[in-house]
Amino acid sequence: MSSARSVKRSSQTHRSNHLKTAAIEALEGRRLMTLIFEPLSALQSTADLFTDSTGTRVYAHDGRVLRFNTSDIPALEAADAASADFLLQDAAGNLYGIDNEATPTAQERLFVISAGSTAVTPLVTFDGTNGTFPEDIAIAPNGAIYGTTRSGGTNDKGTVYKFDPATNTFTTLVHFDGTNGETPQSGLYVDTEGNLFGTTRDGGQFNAGTIFKITKGTDAFSTLVTFDDVDVGGFPRGDLVPGPDGRLYGTTRTGGVGNLGTIFTFNPNDELPIVPFTLASFTPDTADANIKALTIDAVGNVFGVAEEGGTSENNSNGSMFTYMQAVGEIQQVNLFFPNTPIGQDPIAAFHVDEEGNLIGVTEDSGFKVTGTGFITAADLAVLGDSNVVNLGTFSAPDFVTQGANLSRDAAGNFYGTTIFGGANNLGTVYKIDAATNTSSIIASFDGANGRGPAGGVILDAAGNLYGTTRNGGTNDAGTVFMIAAGTSTITTLVNFNTVNGREPFAALTLDAAGNLYGTAAAGGANSKGVIFKLDAGTHAFSVLADGDQITNGPEGLQGGVIVDAAGNLYGTSNAGGLSNEGTLYKVEAGTNALSVLLEFDGQNGSLPDGELLLDAGNLYGTTSNGGPTDNGTVFRYSIANDTLTTLASFDSTNGRVPLGGVLLDAAGNLYGTTVTDGPNGRGTIFRVAAGSNQAVNLVAFNQINGESPEGSLLVDAGGNLFGTTRRGNNLGSGRVFKVTDTGFVFGKSTATLPTTAIAGQAAKGKITVDFPNPSATATFSDTVTIKLLASSDTAFDPSDAEVLTVTKKLKIKPGATAAIKLATKSFPASLDSGAYFLIARVTPTGGTARTTVTDAFTTITAATQNLAGTALAPATLKAGKKGKITLTLTNGGNVAISSAVAITITGAPNGNLLAREAIDTVTKKIALKAGQTKKFTLSYLVPANLAAGQYSIVADLDTAGAIAETSETDNLLDSPVVTTVS
Repeated sequence: MSSARSVKRSSQTHRSNHLKTAAIEALEGRRLMTLIFEPLSALQSTADLFTDSTGTRVYAHDGRVLRFNTSDIPALEAADAASADFLLQDAAGNLYGIDNEATPTAQERLFVISAGSTAVTPLVTFDGTNGTFPEDIAIAPNGAIYGTTRSGGTNDKGTVYKFDPATNTFTTLVHFDGTNGETPQSGLYVDTEGNLFGTTRDGGQFNAGTIFKITKGTDAFSTLVTFDDVDVGGFPRGDLVPGPDGRLYGTTRTGGVGNLGTIFTFNPNDELPIVPFTLASFTPDTADANIKALTIDAVGNVFGVAEEGGTSENNSNGSMFTYMQAVGEIQQVNLFFPNTPIGQDPIAAFHVDEEGNLIGVTEDSGFKVTGTGFITAADLAVLGDSNVVNLGTFSAPDFVTQGANLSRDAAGNFYGTTIFGGANNLGTVYKIDAATNTSSIIASFDGANGRGPAGGVILDAAGNLYGTTRNGGTNDAGTVFMIAAGTSTITTLVNFNTVNGREPFAALTLDAAGNLYGTAAAGGANSKGVIFKLDAGTHAFSVLADGDQITNGPEGLQGGVIVDAAGNLYGTSNAGGLSNEGTLYKVEAGTNALSVLLEFDGQNGSLPDGELLLDAGNLYGTTSNGGPTDNGTVFRYSIANDTLTTLASFDSTNGRVPLGGVLLDAAGNLYGTTVTDGPNGRGTIFRVAAGSNQAVNLVAFNQINGESPEGSLLVDAGGNLFGTTRRGNNLGSGRVFKVTDTGFVFGKSTATLPTTAIAGQAAKGKITVDFPNPSATATFSDTVTIKLLASSDTAFDPSDAEVLTVTKKLKIKPGATAAIKLATKSFPASLDSGAYFLIARVTPTGGTARTTVTDAFTTITAATQNLAGTALAPATLKAGKKGKITLTLTNGGNVAISSAVAITITGAPNGNLLAREAIDTVTKKIALKAGQTKKFTLSYLVPANLAAGQYSIVADLDTAGAIAETSETDNLLDSPVVTTVS
């Protein structure tokens, strides 16, 4: 007999990664859907106010939407009666604004309505000499009110003023005179330090407007940007708004493609003169002289409205537009129409509510927009940003990275290259200081000594830096260079001349003797590239092999080479081979004989670009394309067996186009990067756990934490991963990043574990975890926390089930290693069936966790409990009297049952189980070992109103759900005896 009740045992949640898939799905459900516009409710008020469905959020507008509380309504109505504009509320609840029609002479005034009051108190009257037509106001962190006037002042070209409520003093800070700007029509932006930034519509060197700054403390005025109406555009409009990258964003009326205006951005901390960067140009559908201030989300996506934008379809009655980082252009996403619930002509910049929805206003209505794709700061942890630390942001045109690998010295300083930027915008070698994380340019390329270094630098034992430039040098074919330790002088070691190669892309390799090896992508005897060597000490250059010098040989040598202990070189080419999909090749030590070990054919990968990793006779690497979905692969090649194994392939969800190499940890887990795709479309850091055949996302780049990592990763003694992204601050430049808490495995911990065990049951084991003192000179003396986690593979994941946590005081001599002894009593009861390793995480106080994995595993069987059996009822029962039933029960599970179990007795008239009538429910203590069978006799009371007749008596087991059974299909026990009730 079966039961309709569902299985009560809850299965373990699948192992998640750092991206928290469920949270991403929830985010997508809230955000990344079709735009939905819904009108807000107009409040019964003399002021033009709206509220949303909560009824507690009040929205007003004056060129932008402002959020207030219901308690602010009387003050807002008083401000509306004064024909107020440009309202702003301070932290104390005082409401400031400009009243435009409050005096007989129609002179504008700055006023305040004190918190809890409705009285309009004038503070400043604008009379022409101190400005006319005041614009938006801003409140500085010190409580001072700053604002601009569109005209008036000494030159009748506008002013910037300051009003200090504490002292009731008014000061004109700037009288615009044309040369420093004219007609400031937009509001001011106040940064967290108290500096103010604004724009003038006209004036400046080209009479196309300016951006200015007023410095905190001194109130000193400086012109940051002079628009020329050509490159970046001219005649700025709308307020400046901050982006998540510390830059400011704005719009211009003219310039850009089609001369319809631009969205621009700039770093306010750059050296003068600042040249803004054009993000995008407006289109005829989105262009409008009255574009409101932009709204920018936590990853740099831009949202805005144009009051008279749109097309002939809506008679240019307004439009909403976006600039999404993943799209890279301005897109019109909505048109406004008259005689609709939303209405026409959006007249205010968006406000963002607590849920990330956009609140706007048209001439007819307030409205809310959901499903815009707006990402809030709170969403960043869901998107994978929480464990990524920025070590250095490259600000165009100072730096631009492009797939350059990092190098790290013994002190922890990082070194790398940028393909552009520097004194001549031809590339740099940079350093990031380990102590301060500040970046500095060591040297700039000037063309003659090379340009466009793409492969990074390597260090020798003396601290000298070596690298290549793709172009430049005597023949503009690229160079090999050196920077001696402690200097900033670039010394050219090789000038490529096409005959000996040209365009070296990849990083160099250094062998134990100090010889340098590398590749050039083109040139050489066959114009297919070369593999070269520079002798230690003399730096004498020689070509070891030419691309395509053998049939179906390697071509397009964009990847570097590695050298084994015997001096053999191994590398990949992204062309050549029978299918022209690339090769894996070898250059024999001594003879320099070139041979192709493997030809890629698309199915097993194609276009390998990254460097190889050699470990225990295996070569590990990536292909940027090919595999099942043509999105790239991770592979292992056995030199001895001449076999290729595809370890993982990419399907876009876990990234696409891996260009760098891979890292290998002590457990055999691989780490690498993809340039694009992943959950946020910006590339990923992935891990392939040993034996898993799956690339799992550790980090999904989201533009704020970086975008498009092209180079290989580095790892430090704490298991932190380091690398570079090609982009990362909206400008096509990039950054150097550090990823913490990666679980990079440093060694195997010795373990004696049971071969098999049942989850939650006794399973004794012993583990010895080695923890080395990282210092060779100082004694380690600290308390460490050790966590043991059960992992279904050899890689750490935050969702791994905890086995135990202990703390120990350790004292370790310099250079020594402590052996931490641990004992396990059982595995977590929540584990599903499968093989489990134990991951040990040892964390010093305030330090970084060091991860090891056991050299043995235990096959776990999930804990199960299951009641089944038979029932035997008496032949006769009397209504209103007690009866008995005998149950023969078996525990079919693998762990004991010891629970008070509710058993419901019913009667099926004439055996009709669908018409069962309730008799009684009794609770019985059931104690059964795994596999044990036992009889239980239950007493119950037959209801006095149970109709006389013949019944099948049925016992329904565990109706209160006390036991987490694996199956409940056998919980209905039907007595074979026909029982007569009288």
